[in-house]
Amino acid sequence: LGEGHTPSTCRRKSGRPCLGCELDAVLNSMHSGDREPLSPVDFLYSWWSMASDTLAEYQQQDAHEFYLSALSGLSAAVIS
Repeated sequence: LGEGHTPSTCRRKSGRPCLGCELDAVLNSMHSGDREPLSPVDFLYSWWSMASDTLAEYQQQDAHEFYLSALSGLSAAVIS
């Protein structure tokens, strides 16, 4: 996420996971050179806990809805 948001400077220290920090961890794992499988479960949990009030329960969500929800969560993480 560049210099705009890093886990070391994250202001959200509440019990909720920060979507920006989790995406940063996924991207760092992808580019680390490590050949182990990557599981973005923490990122998905962070997104789900952030977006649980906006998602339609028990209805199918498509990639576009995920994308918009994830962008909304990331902008909130970076701006706040």
